[in-house]
Amino acid sequence: MSSRYTPGEVIARVGKGLNRDKLAYFIREGYIQPQTEQRGKQVYKFYADADVLILARAMTYMEEYQTRPRAAFEKARQEIKQAELNLK
Repeated sequence: MSSRYTPGEVIARVGKGLNRDKLAYFIREGYIQPQTEQRGKQVYKFYADADVLILARAMTYMEEYQTRPRAAFEKARQEIKQAELNLK
């Protein structure tokens, strides 16, 4: 069973300059799609383990190599997919 993380937990786990504004931007641009859950009128966002891994890797590319977000997220997804294939 995969874990579910709140935005605050994701920011704490990823670090590397990730903040709520950047996280909201990445969602708005479609780089990540958190799960949403509505409780009454309030909508909560939750992130899976894979989201956290992708965000962490993409942030590394953006900070260390000045990679643009789109390219950073594509490369992060490719790496994670390749790692999963290597485990099989």
